[in-house]
Amino acid sequence: MKSAIIAYTMLFLISMLIFASSVIGSIGAVCTETNGAITRHEYYADDIQTRMYYSVYTPPCYDRHDDVYPVLYLMHGSNDDDGHWLRLGLADVLDQGVVDGTLPPMIAVLPFGNWIANENRFDGASWDDIFLNQLMPMVEEQYRINPTRATRAIGGISRGGFWAFHIAFRHPVLFGVVGGHSAFFDQYHASPDYNPLDLALHAPNLERVRIALDRGKDDYAWLGLDMMDERLAERGIPYEYTIYPEGQHANDYWRSHIRDYINFYAENWALPAEPIVQITATPQPARPETAQESVYLLLPVASFPSLQADISGAVLDDLLNGRAVPNLLLTESVHQQLSALNVTLSPEIRLVEDEALYNLLWRDNRAFSLVPFEQVTPRYRVLKVDERHPLDDLLTYPLAFSGGEANFNPALLTRLLMSGVTAITRNSIAP
Repeated sequence: MKSAIIAYTMLFLISMLIFASSVIGSIGAVCTETNGAITRHEYYADDIQTRMYYSVYTPPCYDRHDDVYPVLYLMHGSNDDDGHWLRLGLADVLDQGVVDGTLPPMIAVLPFGNWIANENRFDGASWDDIFLNQLMPMVEEQYRINPTRATRAIGGISRGGFWAFHIAFRHPVLFGVVGGHSAFFDQYHASPDYNPLDLALHAPNLERVRIALDRGKDDYAWLGLDMMDERLAERGIPYEYTIYPEGQHANDYWRSHIRDYINFYAENWALPAEPIVQITATPQPARPETAQESVYLLLPVASFPSLQADISGAVLDDLLNGRAVPNLLLTESVHQQLSALNVTLSPEIRLVEDEALYNLLWRDNRAFSLVPFEQVTPRYRVLKVDERHPLDDLLTYPLAFSGGEANFNPALLTRLLMSGVTAITRNSIAP
């Protein structure tokens, strides 16, 4: 009897330990990530003997469970690369949508077409062949992608829009959605078996694909887009064609409509029953509420001889969310100021003495720093963020802080535009 009681007691304790472990595990599984991850990969295209690249966005909490995701393949414009969509704000839109529960978590694959994507080749050693037979199978094996046409979309900007329509129209069994944003179509790009303008008239099963086109009023690629509009309408294929009252064939236009694009692609993808991200009450630095509010302003800078001109907004998001930022040098005083503004920085960020900053930037042209507005001198080059100068958009620029001691008053800003020979500057005296 005594031995039985001991045995039952041991069994009870073991079961309680197992229960406690499961509870701890479930608590640990709660996801508080508010940003997805971006990873860049490379592969070798044997048919064209070229090293190729692609970037992949995975949603917050991707590594916390075994779910499979819909996938969005997004092609870049002719003079860009796999970072094009990221520089337009794609990751921010996807992160925000997942966090607030208005977008389903998804994987975005951003291929770099390299030189071959600018060639009108359709002979097997072509961009569509590399994408379909090498890159897409590789990605869908590597990542937890739901490999059905209903959960697979493709889209592109400008030249990338041509490829997206070319691929989707020739392979409607693979893609349920296709989008072309200022897509560049031309009657003479390809023969009728490959040109999207001709495929719109005779390719089978296009009614199975959700199709969208858009452009701004002043887009120079309007003719091809209007031709695609006419041909789809002639055939009676359902589609959307939006002409916005403003916009040119430029990044500013595409950036302003990124959320519209993603809403279209994800329209039929199921939202999770509840948001996967659990937001915690982490203190956030205060932001300016009006364009004329005085702020504490930090500007990204490199040394003047550096060839850097721009950084991605995703880099600043990483900084503010406690992740490491390669090539960033931060002075001890700026580190202290950010901490006082409730910004928790990664311990991996390299700290340097204030006096040593400029020499370190001068020695490494890849490095950059964050400098208070009043400390910016001609020895530094102020970097744009996603191709916009921070002073042009203070309400969304993430390093303009309300509260504390302000160092920048927008109402006192004077802009001086100078042109001509050096002699003009010799007679210009700043007040």
